[in-house]
Amino acid sequence: MTNVDNNTMMEHCQGTDEKYRRFWISSVIDPVAELEEGYGLPNARVIRTLSGGMFAAPLLVETDGRRLVLRPHSFRNTSGSFQFQSEVIGHAAAAGHPCPRVLRRLDGTWGRRVGHVFWALYEYVDGATMSWTAWADAKRTPAGRLETVAGMAANLHDLFRRWETIPAGSALRTALPPIQFRHLAACARHAIGAANAAAAEQDRLPKTVGALADPAIPDAWGRLVEEAQGLGGRRLPRQIVHGDLSPVNLVWTSHRPEPYWIDWDCVHVGHRLYDALGDVLLRVDSSEAADARVDPDEICRYVEAYSGASNDPLGVQERACVAMFLVARQLEDLRQRCAVVATLPAERDAEYANLIRMRLSLIEQLRQYSPWKGGTAPWM
Repeated sequence: MTNVDNNTMMEHCQGTDEKYRRFWISSVIDPVAELEEGYGLPNARVIRTLSGGMFAAPLLVETDGRRLVLRPHSFRNTSGSFQFQSEVIGHAAAAGHPCPRVLRRLDGTWGRRVGHVFWALYEYVDGATMSWTAWADAKRTPAGRLETVAGMAANLHDLFRRWETIPAGSALRTALPPIQFRHLAACARHAIGAANAAAAEQDRLPKTVGALADPAIPDAWGRLVEEAQGLGGRRLPRQIVHGDLSPVNLVWTSHRPEPYWIDWDCVHVGHRLYDALGDVLLRVDSSEAADARVDPDEICRYVEAYSGASNDPLGVQERACVAMFLVARQLEDLRQRCAVVATLPAERDAEYANLIRMRLSLIEQLRQYSPWKGGTAPWM
C-alpha cells in the first residue's frame, strides 16, 4: 500500500479510543491490490474517502477511468450475512429501483472479510446527497421531493412484499440499528446500558454525556415498549426493508428525478411503515436543533403519498403507529450516538449534545399525536 493510500485508510482510525483504532487497523486492506487482484481491474487508484457513514467511511476508487466505491461493512461482516444484503440490492435494481449494485470478485464471491469488516465493491453514482438544511428546504418546494421519496418507499416495499422466499442471512443483531420491534425490550435495555456507559467519557465530552444522562431517555424507552404493546405494533406484518431511509442515503443526479438509494447495511425483515418514515421527517441541521418542530402537515403529506402509491394502502392500525414509529426513530438515533461516543472528537461535543436534546424535544412533541392514551392525529 502506498503512503497516500495508507493515510486515506487511517482516516478510519481517527478516534481517541484505542480499541476502536485496533479494530480498524486490523481491518485495513490495500485497495489497489484488492481491485487489481480480487476483481481483475487494472490501473487502480484511490481518489478520496467519501463522506457519510457513522461507523465506517467508504472509498472512491478509479480503474481505467471507471469510478467505483470500495466499502467496509461492520454490520453484515460475514460472507453469508453480506450475501443477503447483496441479493436484496440486486433484486431491487433488477426491478428498476435506482440503487448501485454490488460487484462480484473474480472468484464469484460478493467481497471478503478482513479483520472485523467485510469489504465489497459497488457501482458509483455521480450525484450528491442533500444536507439536512437543503433537505428541509426541498421538502417545502412544489417539486414534490417529499412525495417522490414516499412513493419510492412504497414501491420498494411492494416489490419486497411480493418476494415469496426471503434469502438466507436476513437476521440482524438487535444491538445494531434500526430498532426491531420483535425485540423491542432487548433494544431498550441495550440503549439504556449504552447511555449509562457513556459516562466514562465525562471529562472529554461533558455536554454529550450530560445530555445522555437525561432521565427522559429511559422514560421514553419505557413508554415506547408500553405503546408498542398497546397499539399492537409488534404484530404488524414484517417484510424486507431498507433499514436506514434518510436524505444522507439518497443520491440525487442530474439525469433522473428520483434519487438513488445507498447504504443498505441495515437491510432486514421489519415493519414497512417504520422503514418508510425513517429519518426523512423532523430532523434538522445541528445548528437549528433548538428550533426543531413536529410538522403534522408534513407528516400527513408523506403518509398519504406513501399510502396512495402502495398496492396495499395503509390501514387504521398502521396509521395509529405513525407517531410511535417517529418516536422510535428519535430513540434509535440516540442509541447510535451512544455507539460512537468513545470515538467522538471533543470538538463535536456541543453539536452532539444539541442533537440529543433535539431528539428528546421531538419525542415530547410527538406524544400528542399518538392514539395510545387518547392522543389524536390528522393522518388517522
